[in-house]
Amino acid sequence: MKKLIVAILTFMLVLIPLEVSAKDKVKVYMFVAGGCPYCEYEEEYLTGLSSYNKKFELIKKELFEDHSTWIPGSDFILGVKVASAYNKIGFTSASYNGTPLVVISDLYAANAYSTELESVIDEAYEKGDKDIVACISKGKDGCVEGYVDSEETTKAEDAKEAWIEMLEQQSQGSGDGETQELRKVDSSLDGTKALIILGTFAGVVIVFVGGYTIVSKKNKKSKKK
Repeated sequence: MKKLIVAILTFMLVLIPLEVSAKDKVKVYMFVAGGCPYCEYEEEYLTGLSSYNKKFELIKKELFEDHSTWIPGSDFILGVKVASAYNKIGFTSASYNGTPLVVISDLYAANAYSTELESVIDEAYEKGDKDIVACISKGKDGCVEGYVDSEETTKAEDAKEAWIEMLEQQSQGSGDGETQELRKVDSSLDGTKALIILGTFAGVVIVFVGGYTIVSKKNKKSKKK
């Protein structure tokens, strides 16, 4: 009998820690751009939730260096791969073309500012976080169905090159536009100079003609006398 009681108590002591042990926090990823106002709004919303640092933690990734230049940041390649992975499982709003890109387990991924994420975080906490971003960052295959890391990495690198090329073309286009405006200004200045010169010449001619007429009249009068 004593052995039975000891066995039951031992069994209960093994189970109790499992029941009361804390669940792992959900990792909420936010891909941002430096100075992005909507990224700041999203961060303010998330860190203001009562479940912040209790049920979830916020992890920021640099998609772009700055929201005005849109130069690819240190986590651009990862951002492209993450957006592609979530597109494969139906999250069509996941994109690397802007910020913030927010990702929560396998329940949410969108390139948008939202203040309705608390219920999603709670669900991920209860079900257990499926950290797809961590899986992708480790270069694993199968992070989502149909995901092959080598293929996605190649696509992401191509996307980065294309993005940088686009920025360079925009910069050159802006420069050409400025040059054309400067040429217009120079042309306008040249026209103004021409008018000034023409006006001055005309004035000299008028004065000369007027003076010559007056002198002629005086000479005629003197002859008559």
